[in-house]
Amino acid sequence: MPADQGYNEDVRGGLSIGQAWGRITYQPEGKMQWPLTIESPYVLVDGMVEGRLSEGARLEMRTLQAKALNPDQADVWSEWSAIAETPGPFQAGIGAESLNRGIHGVYRFELRIVGGGTDAVRNLRIQADFENGVMSIPRLVEGRNVLRMRVDDASALSRPLRLRYDYRAGGAEASKEIAFRPEDFSDGVATKIVDTVGLERCNRVTVEYR
Repeated sequence: MPADQGYNEDVRGGLSIGQAWGRITYQPEGKMQWPLTIESPYVLVDGMVEGRLSEGARLEMRTLQAKALNPDQADVWSEWSAIAETPGPFQAGIGAESLNRGIHGVYRFELRIVGGGTDAVRNLRIQADFENGVMSIPRLVEGRNVLRMRVDDASALSRPLRLRYDYRAGGAEASKEIAFRPEDFSDGVATKIVDTVGLERCNRVTVEYR
């Protein structure tokens, strides 16, 4: 457990039981629509945004306050704040150490460009780290696994959404990659079957769309 994430002294700097960590990485291609929204099913704790700004451009961010009671609570957004405004390459941390604690403790944030023309930002790359209970990760089990991937709008997919499992089976490291193509979805859901033999441990799951 990292020492700077606000946990009590009994677990700080060590390992907690039942915690898992992951990372969302997004690199937009082509013409971007603003604001750009990043949403995670798991609570965000740290992150970074990098790219290159043109003259007169400013990259701003706002975060949606976590809805602690129920998902029907009214949206409460932070004010827009600048995270980069100097022309040229930039790399900006958006974790707890940044202004207003950045994305730490939220599930959704937005980025927007102010000024700078049509090519105000290039080579944009967004990284958002999350934490969650280990049992909430859809791991593989021995034998037959039925995997269901759900998206809001499958027609918006311009390329396959890839799911990769790294695991240990039969005393050796192994992996499986499953591609969910736009045509695989019906009413926003696609189903795939994965069979495993001799599974000992599921080490990692990675979702990629790039």
